Amino acid sequence: MNRVTTFVTLRDEPDREATRSQLTEPGYAVDELCMRTTGEQTKPRCRETFAADGYTITANIGNNETDFDGGDYEKAYRLPNYDGRLD
Repeated sequence: MNRVTTFVTLRDEPDREATRSQLTEPGYAVDELCMRTTGEQTKPRCRETFAADGYTITANIGNNETDFDGGDYEKAYRLPNYDGRLD
C-alpha cells in the first residue's frame, strides 16, 4: 500500500514553501500541502476531497475546535495552542 503524507494548514498559498521547510526541517515527510483559500475552513474541504478520492484519513491533528469540523477521519488528536510553532 502506498502512503501519502499530506498536511492541511490554514496558511495561505504564498506561505507554501516556508510551511514545507518548517515541516521538513524537523524530519516530517511532506508529499503534499493543502492550503487555505480565502474565507473558508481548510480542513473540512481538504478532508472531504481526500475521502472522495478514496484516501483514508487516519489522523486529524489540530489545536482548534474547528480543526475537527466535518469528520472524514478515523482518529482526532487535540493539541494545546502552540503559538504557530511546529517544533
